[in-house]
Amino acid sequence: MPADEERRRVVPVVRGIAERFPDAVISVDTYKPTVVEAVLEAGAHIINDVTALRVHPETAEIVAEAGAALIVMHALGRPGAMPHEHHYDDVLAEVTDALAESVERAENAGVESIVVDPGFGFGKTPQENLLLLRRTDALLDQLERPVMVGISRKSTIGAVLGENGEPAPVGERLYGSLGATAAAVTRGASLVRTHDVRATREMLHGLAAVVFS
Repeated sequence: MPADEERRRVVPVVRGIAERFPDAVISVDTYKPTVVEAVLEAGAHIINDVTALRVHPETAEIVAEAGAALIVMHALGRPGAMPHEHHYDDVLAEVTDALAESVERAENAGVESIVVDPGFGFGKTPQENLLLLRRTDALLDQLERPVMVGISRKSTIGAVLGENGEPAPVGERLYGSLGATAAAVTRGASLVRTHDVRATREMLHGLAAVVFS
């Protein structure tokens, strides 16, 4: 989508949320610098760059100047043209190294609040996604930044829940998503992207009462 069209669609929404819910923390998923600048001016607090600053490293400077937070997500290629398959010799090491470079780039630009996202489902097999999920603690230890996971209803969950070689339909992936999310949080993830906010919130409250109290 062209940047002008993205701004036209997103900025009024961000501004409306900021005005109606002044205490809300607003995150916008974009990697285009002009959109980043516009949504931050409209009231956004967090920018989620799914290219991890590879496409537009200048995004970090815009975020830093606004005093906003930045999420850098691991993925390959450009959004909309990312490969569905990629061979990793060591997916954990390669994802960690790539995110470390993005974190350093953001730090050098002056961004203070940086979150890392291993990019589940972006050019990774279900087995690789599950490995990254199991090693959330390693990402946290090596990168020393908060880890965000976005695994809600994704194809890996469908593969885990599927039968007879067929993935579970998207609408039947809630409980698998909640289980995977719980696993990630117990291994150190501190931010979660989900389609099912209430169910995820209640699951995390129950988890916290048992595991973290």
